[in-house]
Amino acid sequence: MPLPFRTFASVGSIATYSAKHRLPGRAGTLLRCGGIAPYGAAMGHAEVTAGGTKRALSMAPSLHRPVGHGGWEAANRHQGGIMGLKDVLVHVDNDPACVSRIDVAVALAAQHGAHLTGLHAMAWPRLPGYVELELPPNFLEEQRRMLEVLAREGEERFRERARRRGVDGEWRVDEGDVIAMTKLHARYADLTVVGQGRDITNAPYDLNFLPEELALGVGRPIVVVPRYGTFEKVGERILVAWNGSREATRAVHDALPLLQRASKVTILSINPESDSGPRVPSADIALHLARHGVAAEAASTPGLDMGVGDFLLSRAADLSVDLIVMGAYGHSRVREMVLGGVTRHMLQNMTVPVLMSH
Repeated sequence: MPLPFRTFASVGSIATYSAKHRLPGRAGTLLRCGGIAPYGAAMGHAEVTAGGTKRALSMAPSLHRPVGHGGWEAANRHQGGIMGLKDVLVHVDNDPACVSRIDVAVALAAQHGAHLTGLHAMAWPRLPGYVELELPPNFLEEQRRMLEVLAREGEERFRERARRRGVDGEWRVDEGDVIAMTKLHARYADLTVVGQGRDITNAPYDLNFLPEELALGVGRPIVVVPRYGTFEKVGERILVAWNGSREATRAVHDALPLLQRASKVTILSINPESDSGPRVPSADIALHLARHGVAAEAASTPGLDMGVGDFLLSRAADLSVDLIVMGAYGHSRVREMVLGGVTRHMLQNMTVPVLMSH
């Protein structure tokens, strides 16, 4: 049976896919977009899996020349240069789990040759005026000294972890509200690394909600690191959660510097919309990423009995993923807090670092 696809293979660049018709079958659809040799070199290859049948297709390095299966042709497109992170910011506090977060930031900075900044937001205790009047004269001075000690401990931890990887880090201490200060500094970084949040009863708002406040209010991507676990490698095997939304689009493009360096990228569309027309879910974004030098697999899974968040974490484990890329809060935050949603679920249950963007 002929495969309902049409593709343009980028000569001297990458193999890319665009779907002409949706593939049948409830088991899902998988497309692979793989790179080929430099211009004028050997033929490229592509692989399509549909309904359990696998076919290998060749693409000769010629201009607009049909090869392999009918409907495949080559086009000369130039592969863009690899992007890179230049500024990485990590929020450093005195949470024992902060070490994992620093290690992730240091690893990313080392991979990209980026400038690394550690930020400690020194927050004053919020006390009503009538309470301050009743405090001993030296109380606030003692509080300040304690906060300065905590800041120095955070700096020592940050510099020690950076020194292990041979990364020179910049250290900043800013006074004020944790969320407001971190937002301010994050706007001048390519990527901000934060912790998942504290799983303690009645934890302060700024400790539990910093990741989502940054995702919604900064306009830059964040990487949220799980509270438990160590993550020596981040960005080698990436899972992209794709639903075609504005938030997912933003997240994918914010993650391009990481996607271009990854050894394996899987784009997963879960329960794709039935009114999307005659298109293969995830195929178009795989085509776009291929033009940026990203060799990605596009997969679609319809009709799940489990929640989307649970399935993402399950697939991440199956694929040995070390980073998930997803849009944050496609629905309003209030709706997700009341009715539940993928963003809230991932923030509460993540098992690997997650890059989020809104």
